[in-house]
Amino acid sequence: MKVSIIIPTYNRFNKLANLLNSLIPQIREHRLEENVEVLIVDDCSVPVIAERIKHLLDRSNCHFLRLFSLDRNRGQSFARNYGLSQSTKEHKIDIRQYSSFLAMFLGFIWQLSMKYWNLRDMMRMKNPFAIF
Repeated sequence: MKVSIIIPTYNRFNKLANLLNSLIPQIREHRLEENVEVLIVDDCSVPVIAERIKHLLDRSNCHFLRLFSLDRNRGQSFARNYGLSQSTKEHKIDIRQYSSFLAMFLGFIWQLSMKYWNLRDMMRMKNPFAIF
């Protein structure tokens, strides 16, 4: 299963850093580097924030992280759709709210889908988590 995680952002460096600090170790721990791409779409943040985002990504040295910087602020929907248009993986996940809990949940879903179900079968189920 190949997954694109799309993260639109605008002037929210600290929340983005917290999310990536939770998500990157999980991707590495489960050896998912070849199966996951994380697309960060910066919706024209102020220059100081944009530079901090670039520095964070350069420092993380992860080939599965890709940054796209928009030339003007166009809103979250445009940024998300732009990320979707740039994704190369079969399945897409849009993260709108930054949360380390969500990142942990993604790792759990990945493990569960690999062990028990095909992801497409899970998406067709009305409530795939009813067994818990």
